[in-house]
Amino acid sequence: MNTPDLTITPPALAAVREIIQERQLTDHALRVYVQDSGCCSTRQYGLALDPNVHEQDAVLEIEGLRITVDPVSLDYLQGAVIDFVDGPQGRGFAIQAATYCGCGHDHDHAEEAGGGCGCGHDH
Repeated sequence: MNTPDLTITPPALAAVREIIQERQLTDHALRVYVQDSGCCSTRQYGLALDPNVHEQDAVLEIEGLRITVDPVSLDYLQGAVIDFVDGPQGRGFAIQAATYCGCGHDHDHAEEAGGGCGCGHDH
């Protein structure tokens, strides 16, 4: 299993640690996943504290925090950044994913070439 190429910002790391301490979930990992694995325009991401690490999960440890990703979500999350924002529109976690959608095409390159990515979905 590949190691996920994820980044978690210092504010997000601090927020996850605070939640883990408040809820006394020190044996849990942060699970990052794709909620809807449709193509790019409909994809949503999720976070959960999970006590289970499954055999097929990819696992990454950043500053003592275990992060797990299931094999279906792994390609969609390569290069993603997990952040915690606190602004006028509210506060919470935000995941900024790379442009790769898992269909095998680079969207930035495809758009410059004058077409969709070729996966059969409108972007």
